Amino acid sequence: MIQIQLNSIKEFMNQLLCSNYFDDFSCIRGEITTFNTFTMDGFIHKEYHSSQDENQDSPHFDEPQYSIWADLRDYSYSLIKGQRPPLCFKFVFRFPHREIEPFIARHHLESNTEEIQGLYFNVRYENQHLYITTGTTQKSFSLSKDIENAWDKEFITLMDDLKVDYEIQ
Repeated sequence: MIQIQLNSIKEFMNQLLCSNYFDDFSCIRGEITTFNTFTMDGFIHKEYHSSQDENQDSPHFDEPQYSIWADLRDYSYSLIKGQRPPLCFKFVFRFPHREIEPFIARHHLESNTEEIQGLYFNVRYENQHLYITTGTTQKSFSLSKDIENAWDKEFITLMDDLKVDYEIQ
């Protein structure tokens, strides 16, 4: 687990809210506080889609299924944009599950996809500072930090690709 403080908040927020860079990540949870607090749990309610017209294809869901950031990005942007910055916001993102196997191969891990429950990063804005914290969950207990260290390395690569100024704390 690492914590990053972003020195170029505007540039990162532009990437998060105005580009498709994070669109394939699941948004597990989001909370934005402006004049009210708006909360998104990210979990897709399948029953909402079950009443679709029978001639249309129903969306495909895997268990458990969360909304991808592409589906929540515009809504989040509409809450954050404005003349004043939000008082605070928090988002929890999960690395796309279909990318776990290539991640394992890239980092030469002795794990399989069934062992990794999720690779996460949390974005937290408060007191005019923006922080990102990485984290992992595994389906069974392990003393090994190989997956966690590989995810931290992978996330630093993602941040470097964005070309935003940050410090690892």
